[in-house]
Amino acid sequence: MEQVYRPILKQALKNIWQNKWLWFFGFFGAAISGASVRWTVLFNLSDWYSGRAGFVESFNYLRMFANWWESMKAIKNVPEAATAVGIVAVFALIILAIVFISIVSLASIIKIVNNKNTETFSVRKTVSQSIKKFWPLFWLNILIQAAFYLAFFIFIFVIVLPVMNNYDSIIGSLLYIVASIIFIIFSLSLSFIMMFSACYITEEGSRIMDALKKSLRLFYHHWVACVEISFILIFVGALSYIALTIACFLLALPFILLFYILFSLKSAIGILAILAIITFLFLAIFLAFSGALSAFSLSTWVMAWKRFTQGGDVSKLGRTINNLPSYLGAGKKKS
Repeated sequence: MEQVYRPILKQALKNIWQNKWLWFFGFFGAAISGASVRWTVLFNLSDWYSGRAGFVESFNYLRMFANWWESMKAIKNVPEAATAVGIVAVFALIILAIVFISIVSLASIIKIVNNKNTETFSVRKTVSQSIKKFWPLFWLNILIQAAFYLAFFIFIFVIVLPVMNNYDSIIGSLLYIVASIIFIIFSLSLSFIMMFSACYITEEGSRIMDALKKSLRLFYHHWVACVEISFILIFVGALSYIALTIACFLLALPFILLFYILFSLKSAIGILAILAIITFLFLAIFLAFSGALSAFSLSTWVMAWKRFTQGGDVSKLGRTINNLPSYLGAGKKKS
């Protein structure tokens, strides 16, 4: 990691430190890859198999839609129906706005990171250029999500449900484990392909299908490096959140002491003020930290894509295997 990945990680850290706008872009840009939805599905695989969670019940938004639909069927007068439709329309507009901001943020990160001089860039110009990439990235995301959910439906209805109904526990468990591993690999591969395709579309102006073909080829040649980078980012993220937890605990100590004093004095206004300050402070810290960490991760992937396309071999495992004969030869000579 030290010789292979350190330059990429150091440059990614430098990028987010020099460009605080990346924190905002990172907060929204990470959502467009669909990684949060896929991780939610992956973490619920065991619940679906064991029957602890139903298919529809495992998706909050599907349950909300089902409840809303039942409420709509129960409405019998026009004013209530108009109010319900209006609320849904507002939520739909909010979702569309978030999608738009997320796609533009992802394109902006790609453009900023690929800029030769990341210290000097125009936010307005970058956003303006990124807006032009909205529709290609939007349809790319639709295709990636469609591929994921198609595989998910196949996994549930072809593997999980038949296994639960027709096989004994040992065979069913083995089939489920194998199918889950394949499904997880496929899901994570889609995340890599989505990110690489977004880079091709944003930086090289590739068409959607052309970008997907290039991304598949790139992922095929560098899948080991993708897995290694993923583990590194998971490790960095875990350490970062541990450090954030410790820092927040230390920062909260004076407020806890002040809260205890005000509670002893029975100062209701003071207690409410302290609670408001703590809530606002820690919410701001969490949002800024999440945006910075997401920007760091996305910046790392963009720089990895850039190195892959330039022919750079960044796979630590691959280089170790390739150099293994020389290591063994050197060991024989010494002996």
